[in-house]
Amino acid sequence: MIESRFSNNINRSPGLRGVCMSRRKGKHHEKHQAFPVESMKRFSIVILILFILFIISGGLYQVIENPQSLTRDQSGQPTFIYPSPSDQTSTEFVLTFILFGMTLVGGLLIYNGSQVLYRKQSANTQLALGILLFTIGLMILLIMTHIKDPQFW
Repeated sequence: MIESRFSNNINRSPGLRGVCMSRRKGKHHEKHQAFPVESMKRFSIVILILFILFIISGGLYQVIENPQSLTRDQSGQPTFIYPSPSDQTSTEFVLTFILFGMTLVGGLLIYNGSQVLYRKQSANTQLALGILLFTIGLMILLIMTHIKDPQFW
């Protein structure tokens, strides 16, 4: 009698991950997995995006060359942006990584905000925040590019 009451409470209790919460039996009934396949796909996509951002920002150069974090410009002032397109400081790598990530998140927010049709306030907030992040990230990246190579523009 005690076991049946306990088993009934387990089947009804919400929030136990990895345990089947339903009493239905049949061929369409599946138990919940502790780590669903969908979350593993998302995790692998996030890792892939971070790796791509690492490569685009100059991560291989950082690993191979191990450059200093500050350098001096032509006037002798310390700066974290190396004034040449062929080299990069470690601080510049971190800033570039953050800015590329910011523009990527901004682009994703713009895309997601344009897809939401049933919550207008949420969509407008996502669009505004996405445009802001994308624009700020892109403008700072363009300024850094101009500092590195003035003939770029």
